[in-house]
Amino acid sequence: MMKNVSSPAYLYFFSRVPPRAEGETLEDPDVQLSRKMSDYWLNFASTGDPNGEGLPLWDPYRLQEEPYLHFGDSVRPGSSGFLNREFDFFDRYFAWRRSR
Repeated sequence: MMKNVSSPAYLYFFSRVPPRAEGETLEDPDVQLSRKMSDYWLNFASTGDPNGEGLPLWDPYRLQEEPYLHFGDSVRPGSSGFLNREFDFFDRYFAWRRSR
């Protein structure tokens, strides 16, 4: 699917489970994660690049390395093999749609 895209795309994986009880306050990791995510989205909306000072580097997606950013108890980059089976399904689906 990414073979036909000319603009950078950024892949992420979100794993942080926030508190669910009504009235329960957010924990410090939730607040820190929220701030970092807001910074990434603001940077991306402003410049087209989510990266900024004080943030872990979020590389644009490339087929060879498959970089992504993991938003969890910490924010960290990852690469290679992330959800390959699921992405292969979408690649096949969109190839089928284009062929119709």
